[in-house]
Amino acid sequence: MIVNDGADGAKSLIRLQGAIGKGDAASLDSALARVRQVATSTINGVPFITIELDSPGGDVVEALDIGRIIYRNFLMTLVRPGRECVSACVFVLMAGAVHTPADGARIGLHRPLLVSWSHIGAEEAHARYNGLMAYLRQYFQQLGVDDAAFEMMMRTDSDGMRYFSPAEMDRLHLRGEDPAWEKFYHSTWAAANAPAGPMEAKQVAATLPEMPKVDEIYRSVVFMPGAYHAGVDYFAGVDLPNAKFAWASMDDGEWRPLWISGDLAGTIWALMAAIWSWLRPVWWFIAILAFEILRARPWPGDPGSRHGAEAWRLDGLVSRASTGATGQA
Repeated sequence: MIVNDGADGAKSLIRLQGAIGKGDAASLDSALARVRQVATSTINGVPFITIELDSPGGDVVEALDIGRIIYRNFLMTLVRPGRECVSACVFVLMAGAVHTPADGARIGLHRPLLVSWSHIGAEEAHARYNGLMAYLRQYFQQLGVDDAAFEMMMRTDSDGMRYFSPAEMDRLHLRGEDPAWEKFYHSTWAAANAPAGPMEAKQVAATLPEMPKVDEIYRSVVFMPGAYHAGVDYFAGVDLPNAKFAWASMDDGEWRPLWISGDLAGTIWALMAAIWSWLRPVWWFIAILAFEILRARPWPGDPGSRHGAEAWRLDGLVSRASTGATGQA
């Protein structure tokens, strides 16, 4: 949705809100074309256009296509305080020339969910999944995001969420400037201030960054359903094949919780998430065991305890002995 086309000289603003579905990349392209016709605010000859995000994720391939558009056009990305950009939305956020999630924004990632369709064998489904993960790692690297962010994503269950603290976002480069934008900005500034400025600036501007397109075959095997807010259908607008499918868990692989974090709060959060991921499969057994232990615990003075039972038996013996003695007398 175009919030401000920039015709009045202000910064152009386009808002991407809700679940990401097939066709959203084409809609963004159309919106950009309209904004470029009237926008007047620029930075070193590049239209100053900001993409505001508030999304729980969705279609991974579509999110990556949107990220490619943002990256190629040096668009800015923004998440305001109190808003969220989680799951596949983060792939869009990190593509911004300057990506700015505010301190009060919720930014989180989890491992993409493998969806194994009936017309694809398990081996082929896993091969496609692994192919997309290889693309994602390169995507992170090209955008200057620390490899640790990718590792954290892959260590987080598909039905969980790894939220990042402000300190972590800065350390992992989930917030800041894209390396390609920094290079472009300094190059165009130097060219514009050189003796042959305008011509050299045009030559530099012609070398905009590119990113390999993600293969469409991945769309049928992977999904990032976001934060699972009640009452929201995260499959809305996503073009999924009309076929029976089964969820295939990737949780039994080699990934383990990452204990290293940028700050104390992040470390505590990672520890709690790791403990819960280990206990979740057997929480009911632990609850029953704890209940039985508490029920059988020998409390002081409790007749059910060992010492209480012994005292009860002793009282009984004394009472019977007294009764017997009285009868004999």
